[in-house]
Amino acid sequence: EEEEEEDYITDAITGRPYCALSEQRAQQLSHQLQQEWETAKPGLCVELPADAHRQRVVSAVRSSRVVVIAGETGCGKTTRIPRFLLEEQVRGGEGAWCNVLVTQPRRISAVSVAQRVAYEMGPHLKHRVGYQVRLESRPPEHSGGSMLFLTVGVLLRKLQSNPTLKGISHVVVDEVHERDVNTDLLLALLRSSLDENPDLRVVLMSATGDNQRLAEYFGGCPIVKVPGFMHPVKDHYLEDVLREMRRPLSRDKKGADEAAPDPDLVADVIEHIDKHGEPGAILCFLPGWQDIRAVQDKLEAKRLTPSDSHMVLPLHSSLSVADQQVVFQRPQVGQRKIVLATNIAETSITIDDIVHVVDAGTHKEQNYDPRTKVSCLDTVWISRSNVTQRKGRAGRCQPGRSYHLFPRQQLETMTPFPVPEILRTPLESLVLQVKIHCPNCKAGDFLSRVLDSPEPEAVRDAVQNLQDIGVLDKTETLTPLGQRVACMSCDPRLGKVLVLSAVFRCVLPMLSVAACLTRDPFFNSLQNRALVNKAKEDLSGSSCSDYLVFSRAVLGWRRAQQEGDREDRHEYLDKYTLSKASLRFINGSNGFTQVKRRLNQPFSYVLLLFSPFPRSDFSVQ
Repeated sequence: EEEEEEDYITDAITGRPYCALSEQRAQQLSHQLQQEWETAKPGLCVELPADAHRQRVVSAVRSSRVVVIAGETGCGKTTRIPRFLLEEQVRGGEGAWCNVLVTQPRRISAVSVAQRVAYEMGPHLKHRVGYQVRLESRPPEHSGGSMLFLTVGVLLRKLQSNPTLKGISHVVVDEVHERDVNTDLLLALLRSSLDENPDLRVVLMSATGDNQRLAEYFGGCPIVKVPGFMHPVKDHYLEDVLREMRRPLSRDKKGADEAAPDPDLVADVIEHIDKHGEPGAILCFLPGWQDIRAVQDKLEAKRLTPSDSHMVLPLHSSLSVADQQVVFQRPQVGQRKIVLATNIAETSITIDDIVHVVDAGTHKEQNYDPRTKVSCLDTVWISRSNVTQRKGRAGRCQPGRSYHLFPRQQLETMTPFPVPEILRTPLESLVLQVKIHCPNCKAGDFLSRVLDSPEPEAVRDAVQNLQDIGVLDKTETLTPLGQRVACMSCDPRLGKVLVLSAVFRCVLPMLSVAACLTRDPFFNSLQNRALVNKAKEDLSGSSCSDYLVFSRAVLGWRRAQQEGDREDRHEYLDKYTLSKASLRFINGSNGFTQVKRRLNQPFSYVLLLFSPFPRSDFSVQ
C-alpha cells in the first residue's frame, strides 16, 4: 500500500514520479557525485562576503532544522548559500540524499540566479542546476545532488503532489521579507512538512525583514548574520535633485498623500543624469506599466529613445522571461542603458552595470476593505526597507547614486516594513489554495496559524464569495467545479468562466476576455480615453458589451496576423488604438496557448458535462 501511494508522489526536482533510492544505489550515486565534483573542481568567480561565513552557515543548518539567514544586501547569500549546502553534502559522501529547492519571489530572479549558479559551477556540473517558473521549465536532468530554483507559486504546486517534500533535503526561501500571500502560505505549509518529514531542513533568507519574529514563528530557531558589502551610494532627495537641476522646490513639491509619480519630473531627472552624470546604466523604479509607458513617451519627446546613444528597456512582470532577460545585456560602447522597472527589479537580481537609481518612492498595492467589501489597486508610498533595497541596486558592483524623488522628510513618515499582503488583499484565491492543501481544515482555522492572521471577517467574506459562485459547498468542501477552478492560476471567478466555456464550447472568446481583464489591450487607455472610447464603440456595434469588445479586438488581431501583411497589421492597431505589446502578451503567450489547448480538447466538455456538478455550480453570478 505504501509503495502504491508513493507512485502518486511527484519528484519535486524533476517533475517525474518519485521513486526512493535503495541504500546500495544511493551509495553508488553519492560516490559518483563525489568524483564529479573532485574532477570538476568548481571555483568561485568572485569573492563575496558570504564565502567567509560558509562554515558558520553550514554548521547552523546541520544542527538546526530551521535557520534564518540575516544576510545584508550584497553579501552573496542568494547564489552562495544554496551551493554551500549542496557542496557540503556531496563532498561528505551524502550527495544522493541532497536535493535543494530555492524559492525566488519572481520569475526573472529564479531564472537569472539559476543561470549564474550554473555558470559558476562550470560546464561539468551545470546540469545539476535548473529552474522552473510559470510557463518555462528547465529542471536538472536527475534527482540526487541537484539544485532547483523556482518561484514560490511553483513550489506551492509541487506541494500538492508531494505534501511532505519527500526526496528534498533543503528548502531555501529567499527574500522572505517580501511577505506576499504565497510566501506566508508556504511558511505555514513548511511547518507541517517539517513535522512529517524528519529529513527536511528549511533555510529562510532575508536582507531587511523582521528576522526575530520569523525565528519565533519557527520555534525560536537560530539567526545567522552575514554582513554584506556595498560600494558607497550617494543619496539625493527631491530637494537636492531640484537644486542640482536649478528648479524651485515649490514647483514640484507634492503632498504627503499624493503618491502618483510625475512622469515629467521623472523624465527630466533621467535627462539630467544622462547629460551631467557619470557613465553607467540608469535604473528607474516606477509603480506600474502605465507609468513606464508614460515615462517612455516623455523620454521619446526628449529624443532619449532606443538608438546608437541610448538603450531604453521596460521591465515588468507581464513581459516574457526572454524579454525580461534583455536588461542584463551590456550596451554598446557610447550607449547608455536606461531600465524603466516596477519593483520586480528591487530584490534578488543584479544588473551589474547600474550606476544611477531613480526612485519614484511608490509602488502598486492591492488593498481590500472588509467593511465596504471593495478592493482597489492603489499607488502608495513604499516602506523604508524598500527604499534601502532600491538604493542597493546602484552599489552592487561599483559606487553609485540614488535619486529619491520625494523629500527627505517623507522618508521619516514611511513605515519600517511593508504591510504583509495577506492583511490587505481579498482572500478568495488564498482560501482556494488552503482547501487544496488541507481539504479537511476550515479556512479560518488554517489562516489563524499563518505568520500574520487576516481578519476573521475577511476570511468569512472570502468563503461566502466562493460558496456563492459554486466553488465551495456549505461545508467548505471543494465542489467538482471548485476542483477544476483550483487548477487555474487566476481569480476564481475567471476560473469558473473558463471551465464553463469548455462546457458551452466557447473557449477562445472567453479566454480572450479573461486575458484582456488581466492586461488592457488598448494603447494608453488613460491618456487616449476619447480615442479608446470611439474604438470600443466601433468594436461593440449594437451590443454595448465590453466583453464582446475584448473578444472582437483579439480575434480581429489574430485575423490580421494570419491573413494580412505588415501594413494591414499596423492599420488594424491604429484603427482601434490597440497596443501591439499587450496583444502579443494576450494572444501569443505560452499560457494562452496551453490553456486554450487544454480547454479545447474534444473530450474536455464531455467530461465536464457528465461530472456530478450540483445545479448551483452553473448558476450565473
